[in-house]
Amino acid sequence: MANTSSAKKAIRQAARRTTANVRFKSSLRASLKSASPATISATISLIDKAAKRHLMHPNRAARLKSQLMRTHGAPTTKRPGAGGVVPKPAETKKPSATKSKATTPKPAKAATRKRIPKK
Repeated sequence: MANTSSAKKAIRQAARRTTANVRFKSSLRASLKSASPATISATISLIDKAAKRHLMHPNRAARLKSQLMRTHGAPTTKRPGAGGVVPKPAETKKPSATKSKATTPKPAKAATRKRIPKK
């Protein structure tokens, strides 16, 4: 049993947080089981919240989101109107004003010191 009032308060807080975390985790599990293409964004949001609250490891959250997207999410084709993500158009690079050092090799350095022949 806790002796101080702060320890008693910490016990109350831990119990409150535990019940909230258990409720959140059970709702997350239910959402994962009943995931569909219509509810995928809400499910991914719940997964992100769980990872943010440290209720699951971030790698597990990423793995779950990847699995959801693979099974219910965007199709493999990237055609517009196919329900998938439309890729961005390729950006064109502007020509740089300065010359690249890699294209113009430097000449080899000559010997900097003159040798005096021995007599």
